[in-house]
Amino acid sequence: MEKPSSPTKATSPSTSAENALLDGEVDALVAPCSSTQRPLQGLAGVLDWRTRGAISRAIRAGAITGEAGEVAYLPVERHGRVLNILLVGAGPVTQTGQAPLPAESIAALKRNLSTLGLRKVGLSRAEFHDTDQKHLTGKGSVTCLVK
Repeated sequence: MEKPSSPTKATSPSTSAENALLDGEVDALVAPCSSTQRPLQGLAGVLDWRTRGAISRAIRAGAITGEAGEVAYLPVERHGRVLNILLVGAGPVTQTGQAPLPAESIAALKRNLSTLGLRKVGLSRAEFHDTDQKHLTGKGSVTCLVK
């Protein structure tokens, strides 16, 4: 039986962010999660594959919806380490693609980051629009951005 192929690193905009988490360069990784896009795409899809479907199982169980305002913390053990994944509800994908994160999702993410006490948090710049990054960076929020 042939193993499923891995996401292509050369074309994946999320590879650097994924590696930052897997290599321990960041304490947690933030990924947008759409409420309507299945199978998962982008960084959430890559992380789902690398965690052997942990995100998909949480979605099927109803623990994660991807709705605006939602932030789901998903700790996943991998090779004796806990990978801290934060999935931010991006709402539905439109015909023109994913819009910037809803304001309620950014506010919820900031609240969650302040209570988790993580020192270095990464995200994929390719998946967060300039407006998202502007609101997330600064005192008391994301301290590490990854390409």
